[in-house]
Amino acid sequence: MGLFDKKLIFLTDTYLARSGIPWQQLLLSNSINLAYKSALQKDKRSELFKYSSVVYREKATASLVNFTELLKSMSDLESFSGAAGHSGGILKAKNGNLLKIFDEENSNEPAFLSNLPCDDPLRPFTARFCGIREISSRKYLELENLTQDCIAPSVMDIKLGKKTFIPDPKNNAQREDLFLKMQKLDPTSLTSEERASKTVTKCRYLQFRDDLSTTSKFGFRIEGISFSKDVDSKFEKPEKIELQRMSKPEALKNFNNFVEANNLEKKQVVKQLEELREAVTSSEYLNNHQLIGCSLLFIADSKILTLKLIDFAKSKKVEKNDEKDDSWKIGLNNLISDISYIPSSSF
Repeated sequence: MGLFDKKLIFLTDTYLARSGIPWQQLLLSNSINLAYKSALQKDKRSELFKYSSVVYREKATASLVNFTELLKSMSDLESFSGAAGHSGGILKAKNGNLLKIFDEENSNEPAFLSNLPCDDPLRPFTARFCGIREISSRKYLELENLTQDCIAPSVMDIKLGKKTFIPDPKNNAQREDLFLKMQKLDPTSLTSEERASKTVTKCRYLQFRDDLSTTSKFGFRIEGISFSKDVDSKFEKPEKIELQRMSKPEALKNFNNFVEANNLEKKQVVKQLEELREAVTSSEYLNNHQLIGCSLLFIADSKILTLKLIDFAKSKKVEKNDEKDDSWKIGLNNLISDISYIPSSSF
């Protein structure tokens, strides 16, 4: 399978996996583009041509040409996966910047970053926003790649705040996929009605996720850890499902593992966290903006630690009647306090 084929699969596998529509059915319904994508995902391209009639074969051939042209325009892109594993909507451009799908869910992010004053204390702790880029009629946020100049980085993503989502009526649809996720994480949390319908809403699932983890009680949770290839093999990357239901002692143990694996010094880690806290708490910009669902990114490279704040999709200016949520401060304070009391021998 060629490079173009792999890139096409990367771009379409999420939709096709969720739709579950056979490529044969798509072909018969005259959905040539989707049929080709589906067949290609399953490595069934040859069957697509055998299955189709002469008319459809001509259309499918034309579709193949169109896809090739599309992929040529995207030949400078590759997939990118961060510490939390969100690879589906992020691409890496040839210039090293990251391209994050721009849609309704993260429409706040460009405004939050572009309106942040250059002299605000928060600015040095954020990625540079490079504008909105359009590729094949799809819009992407172009952001600085914070690990671009690293040699062999290890990355840890810690979600801040006691609530990591904003309730939205659009998320009240009943979903079977989220029911299955809840069932896998903690079946005892499901109500009898949810077990009967085998569905839950997205809002219900997001609240469950916050309550199950250290988020609701302590204001932080480890969202993901990615170790450098140079890290001792005894330090294993924790599975995402383990992180989602991790207790505070377990979370601090994994934090400790990250620090130890990258030969970082406890005093320096705490000092940098305190410097970040001082900067963000003195930010005038955050006096009338709130951070919801943002993450604190730890980048360890060659025994040097860099701290950044990312994920501003739900961060926005506080309107007159809004109730401002500053629980990210509680999470940051708890994190600093907790790691300060970890015995030095653990680092």
